[in-house]
Order: sequence, then C-alpha cells, then structure tokens
Amino acid sequence: MSYDLNIYLSPGPQPVPDPVEGLGWQIAVYPATPIDPDDMPVELRAAIGPRSHLVSVHLEGARTSRAEDTLAQMIEQFVLYDNAVVHDLQTDLLTSQKGVQQLIIAPPEPRPAPLVMEWIYRCAAPGRAALRERILDVIAATAPKAMPRRYGSFEPMPFTFAETGRAHLLEDWGREEWSYFWRGSAPYQWCFHHAPMVTDVRPPNEMELYEWCSMSLHVSQRILKTKKDKAAMLALFAALSEALDVVYAEIVSEADRGPLFKGYGLPPRAGLACVIGPDYAPHWPDFVEGSKAIGQHHMRDSIIGDDILPVPPETLHAPPQLDPLNNPLNTKWARAEIFPFKPLS
Repeated sequence: MSYDLNIYLSPGPQPVPDPVEGLGWQIAVYPATPIDPDDMPVELRAAIGPRSHLVSVHLEGARTSRAEDTLAQMIEQFVLYDNAVVHDLQTDLLTSQKGVQQLIIAPPEPRPAPLVMEWIYRCAAPGRAALRERILDVIAATAPKAMPRRYGSFEPMPFTFAETGRAHLLEDWGREEWSYFWRGSAPYQWCFHHAPMVTDVRPPNEMELYEWCSMSLHVSQRILKTKKDKAAMLALFAALSEALDVVYAEIVSEADRGPLFKGYGLPPRAGLACVIGPDYAPHWPDFVEGSKAIGQHHMRDSIIGDDILPVPPETLHAPPQLDPLNNPLNTKWARAEIFPFKPLS
C-alpha cells in the first residue's frame, strides 16, 4: 500500500520533481493538474487558499528510513520554494509555511440521491467521431449547463474546457472513449461515457453486451424545482435519445438505479421517464409484462405534456422469485435470461 500526499500550489511547478527510486521503494510524482474547488470539501478549500494546482506524490514499497527521509525533504522543498500546502491523506495533517494543522472535515449533510439520465445505444467504431460531435451539439442546443466544464479520463479531471476548447475535448475523448468523464455546471454533475474498445474482438455476449455504448449524466434533484431547467433536462433527454438512436434510455433516481443491460433486467420500479428504441419496442412485452405503461407513450407525454413529470407506476411486473444459489448477490433484480432482451443481429 502506498503512502499518499496531495500537494496544493499555485501556479504548478515547472517541472515537478523527478521520481526517486531506492532499494525496494520508489516515490512517484505526478504532473501538476488544475483543481476545481467544487471537487473538495469546504474545509480543505479554506485551508489551501487560492492555490489552483495539485501534484500527487506516492511513496510505494518499503517505508525505510531512507525512503521517509527522502519524502520529508521533498515535502520541505515544496513548502519552502513553492509555498505549497501538503495534505497527508493518511493523517489529514496539513503542512505549510504557517506550520502543521489538523484538517477536520464535517460529515456531509444528507442529500437526495441525484437523478441519472442514461442512454444505451449501439455505434460502430467508424461512426463514433461524428457521434461525439453530435452529442456536444445536442447538449449545447438544449441544456448548455450540461456541457463539459472539466473533463478527462481520470481523477482529478485534468482539463478545463474554457482553456482548452472543443477541439481538444474531442481529440482527448477519442483517445480515451472506452471510459470518459466530464463535469458540467450546476445542477448538472458527472457525465460518464463508455464505448467498447476498438481492439475488443470478443464475440457479443448477451449477458454483458460488450458491443453496447452507454452515456450517463447525473443531475441534482434541485432541477425539478426550476421550470426552465427541468424543461431543458427533458429536451436534452428527448433530443439525445433521438440523436443516439437509443435501444433504451431512462431518467431515474440514483437510489433506484440498477445495472440495466449489464446482465440484469429492469428494476422493480419505473423511472421518471423512459424510451425504447423502435427496433426494440415490439419486444418490450416479452421483457416484462407490466412495463408497457412506461414505454414510448410515457416518454412522449413526459416531453410534450404540460411540463410536469408524470407520476410513474408504483411497480412494474414483479419478477419471478429467483433461486439464491443462482443469484447470490441480489435477488432484487431479474436476470436477463428470465426477461430476454436479445441484441440486434
């Protein structure tokens, strides 16, 4: 297990210290990355002040006296020469030119689970570049607050859209499309996009559906209290469902969200809105008998109705009781072989 430090400074050092290696240990140093104040607790934000960059340092391997002395010297250099604040993630101690203080973070207040908009669709590799362009066009036209503010394929997200621009986002997204994140502006939160790797030549697996792409966007439930933002969310949901030619899309509370199309069937309750692609609509009764009430008509009413999200059905058709030996992890979900939803040929 590594010993981890976060170094907060502004601006980032050019360059950061080189990694250090010893007998049975090494200190890895990652490049300076811009930080987003929204990504950290209020107490930590107040402690680091206006510092805008993060350098991650990790002592890996044996914690010998030589290794710890080397790490201490590196910390001292950051504090003295870069006016950094060093956060020891093991002890929550903060070291700066003002001395050492204990970071105390208050427990977060309980919040309602966010809404999740999720789209599941198929897109062959040659068409994905154009589709990424279309996704950004649709978001910009319907719900600009959901556009990327920070983005990248790992945490913390290394790029700021206002600084790098659309062309860089599309280029980086294309390189890392199998797992890509961005963060929008409130009330929109995280967006995650997944596409199978082009080099993935495994045969289609009906239980895991490797050939499917998916996109999920988290939204604060506060959006339901603002008529304009709620209308924009519904417009985005409808427009992307059409642009992606989805197999299935839904708006659901994170608390009720399940592993749809990842080897399981539908959750026992409907979401706020749902749409089924036209090629799959005829199979909906075969998937689960009671789900017709939240099919295409439900989605259309949600979008073009009186701008009030309809009250969803209390339950879907209850799935058969499963043998715990065949489904030991969670009997709440119906497995795909019970409600077959076969991939398109």
